[in-house]
Amino acid sequence: RGGQGRRPEHAFSKEAFGAQGVAGQTIDMLGHVLTLNRIPTRALEFEDAFFKVTAQRMSLYEQAMRSGNNKGLKGDALAEHIAQFVYNPPATAMKQANAHAKYVTLQTDLDAVGKNIAGLRKIPGMRYFLPFFKTPYNAFKYALVDRGPVGIFYGESAAAIRRARAPGATRADKAAGDMAMARLSMGMGTSALIFHMAANGEITGKGPADAGLRDSMLRSGWKPYSVKIGNTYYSYQAAEPFSSVIGMAADAAEAMYYGGMTADDSEEVYAAVAAVVGNQLTNKTFMQGFSNLVKTLNDPVRYGESTADSFIRSLTPR
Repeated sequence: RGGQGRRPEHAFSKEAFGAQGVAGQTIDMLGHVLTLNRIPTRALEFEDAFFKVTAQRMSLYEQAMRSGNNKGLKGDALAEHIAQFVYNPPATAMKQANAHAKYVTLQTDLDAVGKNIAGLRKIPGMRYFLPFFKTPYNAFKYALVDRGPVGIFYGESAAAIRRARAPGATRADKAAGDMAMARLSMGMGTSALIFHMAANGEITGKGPADAGLRDSMLRSGWKPYSVKIGNTYYSYQAAEPFSSVIGMAADAAEAMYYGGMTADDSEEVYAAVAAVVGNQLTNKTFMQGFSNLVKTLNDPVRYGESTADSFIRSLTPR
């Protein structure tokens, strides 16, 4: 909690509860103990800041190099220009660098579609099942739109490519278009490679839809969303946003393999695409609440009690 001219308050503190004296000291002590002195939160803040600064500096050096090349500088003159540019960057360069830092850490502001979908969180109780939205939404766009075939026709990548090819396009527009094309090419090339590796069993997706077959595979040592090295499986799910690109390609390969589809089976292909998208939306740690909600709505008798228990365990003092 915070306000104009006030430092933000921790949720579990005497300031947040408005307590004084012994009661306030007791609340502060409990807050330090129950939140592990905010060490996990501080670690996440450090990680977020590290990758944002790295991405920001990368963007500044990229812009500095492009600016120097546009001026025809070479050798020591180019190196001096880059050093001065990065040390004292123009306001427009800093704005672009900050935007790139947010993009890399999946914190880009929601577009119109994202804002409309995020409106679902206003439904009472929905925030428990969908506590995070910006990160999974941007991760989905990162994989499917910016680095998938959808991006050729729709989204910011398609828009950047159109601006780069339009009459009167600026150098910045052309650079943005080239970057969008590079992302699409690398993303689809990576997906093709992952598709091949998944077909050979070197990378796994969610696995077969048949519960019996999947359980049998799990008992044999097989693991979902993992890379197989030797006889050991290593999960790649924590490597967002790259895990979304890998997972979608692996799911697509497995959908065709386990479903026995051919290119002529259009209905099965559409169903497989829907399944791939659904898997990526629900098989993320930050989407676990939404996944539980979907399972509960589909089978309340089987999952209702466990979802309620999970909700009760998640309650923390505020």
